Amino acid sequence: MSHGLLFQRLSVFLIACSGIASTARAQDFKVYTPVFDLKAAATSPRAGQRPQTPIVARSLTYFHAGKAYDYIEAEDEVLIYEPNAKRFTVLHNTRSMATTITFDELELMVQDAESKAQKYVQAAREKGTEQSAQLEMIDFQLQPTFKEVFDRQHNTLVLKSPHMSYLVKGKTIDPPERVQFYLKYCDWMARLNYVLHPQAPLPGPRLTLNGSLKKFDIMPVEVTLQAGIGGGINLKAEHTIDWQLDSHDRDRIHQWQTQLSSDEIQQVPFNRFREVKLADQR
Repeated sequence: MSHGLLFQRLSVFLIACSGIASTARAQDFKVYTPVFDLKAAATSPRAGQRPQTPIVARSLTYFHAGKAYDYIEAEDEVLIYEPNAKRFTVLHNTRSMATTITFDELELMVQDAESKAQKYVQAAREKGTEQSAQLEMIDFQLQPTFKEVFDRQHNTLVLKSPHMSYLVKGKTIDPPERVQFYLKYCDWMARLNYVLHPQAPLPGPRLTLNGSLKKFDIMPVEVTLQAGIGGGINLKAEHTIDWQLDSHDRDRIHQWQTQLSSDEIQQVPFNRFREVKLADQR
């Protein structure tokens, strides 16, 4: 429950205060996610140590008061998911810039990208300018179809296809509403990440995976992806969940919210923000 909704229910404070407070606390949690490149050669271990798989990315996501704050330390950037306002706010500390994009705007941008991808595939097939395997991969991302295998006893989910496969180890969470909230967040993050990083695969396959996880009400704790993209990728994300926030976590969230309302941060249109970000990625 967001603070805004909590405020609206103050009329029943004396009756439902403890229930409201416990619900609010239950929604406060954090997820630490390192992503490992299983295809890369393990680093040379020291004597007596096991080989280490390289970490290619990591993030820390705070869920608090009905919002999510996804912090990318390497980019000093915070992606703030605001489902009640139906938007994202993105804060780039290094460049002292911030922007917002509504869910509707984000969905239109993804639809436009998918339309352009369809036209590209059609034109490439007519001209014969691309290998069929590359075009089939784009087709798959536009209309992903997997063979789904779920093991309820072990909470494992496998989505397999000739182009891309997921293996998920999950867990059941009580109440299941927290799983659904997290997976809806993952849906919108898949769209936002594609718009901010166009070199990434289209969001369709990840949205399909999230749909399966929602159906079975399981929280992913380990996700392994194999795909024939480029020279082939094999990545594993490990999600470590902590069901409470400490004072340091809350201080961080307060700092970001304070920065967003300060004169030090320049508010810019989303397209301008994306132009700067893409220039940084080159």
